Amino acid sequence: MCHGYELITDLDFDENGNGVRDDTYNTGAGWRPIMGKTYPEDSLLASIILGERGVMTGANVEFSLAKMFHAVFEGNGHTISNLYVNHNSNFVGLFGWLALSEIRNIGLIAPTVRGKYKVGA
Repeated sequence: MCHGYELITDLDFDENGNGVRDDTYNTGAGWRPIMGKTYPEDSLLASIILGERGVMTGANVEFSLAKMFHAVFEGNGHTISNLYVNHNSNFVGLFGWLALSEIRNIGLIAPTVRGKYKVGA
């Protein structure tokens, strides 16, 4: 059974191959962070992370299980070049909100990430 995702090739967000990162995708906002529910809401892990309410609140933002990423992301030694994220929101980057995840064997080259709170590549 698979418990994660893997990158099978290098990614480069230089859309036209001119050596310059392009930010035209997603109407100029760039990459949408990887998020998603990867375990049942009634699981033990969910109850530990979120408590009885089923919602975690922080920085005036509510995050539900539907937004958490809890899995392995295997990069297989590949790179992501020229990643561009420009969102006026919280928890942005290559991933949104990681919950007990494992990100491994991946490199980022020249990322640009902008957001409000909890921002990172």
